[in-house]
Amino acid sequence: MRMTKHNPATVGTVPHGYSHGVEVSGTGRILYISGQVGVGADGQTVADYPDQVRTALKNFLAVLDAAGMDASNIVKMNIFVTPEADTGIYGRTHAEMLGDITPAVTLVTVVKLGDPLWRVEIEGVAVG
Repeated sequence: MRMTKHNPATVGTVPHGYSHGVEVSGTGRILYISGQVGVGADGQTVADYPDQVRTALKNFLAVLDAAGMDASNIVKMNIFVTPEADTGIYGRTHAEMLGDITPAVTLVTVVKLGDPLWRVEIEGVAVG
C-alpha cells in the first residue's frame, strides 16, 4: 500500500503530528483501532493526565504491533479529551512517542469519556 499526504498551502499551517489528508492506494490490510485509554495492563487507570496520554499511546502502539504494524502505518487518529485536559501535553507526547509520524488527525474536547477517571481516548486506522 502507498500513503500520500495532502497538505495544501491554501488550507493553512499543519500542526506537528498532523496531516490534512492521507490518501491510501493499492491493496493491503486495514486495521481499525478501538479507543485506547490510560489504563495499564493491570486494569488500573493511570492517575495523572500526562501519564494517561503516554499509556493510551503505548496501548495504541501495542495494538499496531499485535497486527504486525508500526506507527508508520497510521493513516488516521481521533483523539478525545475532557475539558480539563491540556491539549498541549497531548501534542508534546505525540511528538515524543511518534516523532515525525503525521496521520490525518482530529482532536475533540468532550464532556466525558466512558469512565469518569479517563481524560483521553485515542482511536485510529492503520494500513499495511
